[in-house]
Amino acid sequence: MGAECRIRLEDGNFLYTMVIGGCMMKKKNEYSNETKLLHTGEKVDIPSSYPEAMPIYQTSAFVVKDLESLHAMRDNPETAYIYSRAKHPNQDSLSEVLREAENGEAAAVCSSGMASIFAGILAVVESGDHIICADAIYGGTYGMLRDDLSRMGISSSFVDVNDEKAIAAAVRPETKLFVIEITSNPFVVVTDIEKVVKEAKKVKAKVLVDNTFTTPVHIRPLDWGADLVAHSCTKFINGHNDVVAGGIIGSEELIQKAKHNISSLGSVISPFDAWLVLRGTKTLNLRIPRQSENALKVAEALEKHSKVDKVFYPGLKSSPYHELAGHLLNDGYGAMMSFYIPNDTEKVNRFMNNLDIIKFVTTLGGVRTTMSHPNTTSHAPLEQSVKDKMGIHDGLIRLSVGIEKAEDLVADLQQALEKM
Repeated sequence: MGAECRIRLEDGNFLYTMVIGGCMMKKKNEYSNETKLLHTGEKVDIPSSYPEAMPIYQTSAFVVKDLESLHAMRDNPETAYIYSRAKHPNQDSLSEVLREAENGEAAAVCSSGMASIFAGILAVVESGDHIICADAIYGGTYGMLRDDLSRMGISSSFVDVNDEKAIAAAVRPETKLFVIEITSNPFVVVTDIEKVVKEAKKVKAKVLVDNTFTTPVHIRPLDWGADLVAHSCTKFINGHNDVVAGGIIGSEELIQKAKHNISSLGSVISPFDAWLVLRGTKTLNLRIPRQSENALKVAEALEKHSKVDKVFYPGLKSSPYHELAGHLLNDGYGAMMSFYIPNDTEKVNRFMNNLDIIKFVTTLGGVRTTMSHPNTTSHAPLEQSVKDKMGIHDGLIRLSVGIEKAEDLVADLQQALEKM
């Protein structure tokens, strides 16, 4: 007949009692099998315990008892679940983890990193406002500011944000926001967040930091005076290359505006995707130090190789950002690097084809080491003149270092370079 533990399931005027492990069911009302199959098992009440792992709330909507309940829910939107585009438990669970990780007042999650940056920016600026953005910025962010926000009447200037004179020259009366990364894509330029915050405060502007590359393990930008922190949770936060998601963290006021933007744009994260990212966060503090440790070993080996022209990694003592990175970052220098091999498409293809364990993948941040090609992927939409100015050409390789044994990664890179 099954175990003694019983579950009560209720739905309107239906009341069933089931024995776990058995099939006995007492019916209060008789209905057809078709109807019973639709309405049975939709609610499980477990009053004395709760799941050890967060369940997946794979539902588009939640049952509301009556109009009085609906009005009460709308009076308390932060604790009510009605429709999953606006709010669902998996979304809230992940948001709370990101809020805690970044030491913020509030957080919101959404369907991609770009959606989080977009929602965060629109929480601060409106038509007629001006943004100062780091010139060493992710290509997607660059394109969004230049092409999409400009059509909304929001202008942007791209400057060297480590140069206080360049910032001062770019500031306008309508400047409302600075957008930066702590370490940039793809050259891993380290931004002096202290300087940027100082300059922003002079003109009463906000600072949004894309912390995707560095993660809260290495730095928590809000602690350094930033107003908003964005993440492509697709990358290191999740860490397994099996989901696309984003997050934005900051003050309660700004995050409420960001949440509104996310809901209005329809860029909500699905329950399953939120659950996947949440699972990834459980090992974040184990993965990131190991990946950073491996990255330093790989960078040091590449720097010594005769067929590598230059390595961009702040952990190297030769890096112009080594001292600044040591001041800002904890537990290593990050897992991202880039390097130059000859600007020859044929040689680049030979190098890629001869890599064994390192795969060419247009993302980053997973537990396995991957390489990418900025000229044809992340920065492909940029005009050639812009890429030339940035130093992006076919010989630039970006590496996202994983948790493999570092010596195996070095060996794979060296044998591929020798066959180039």
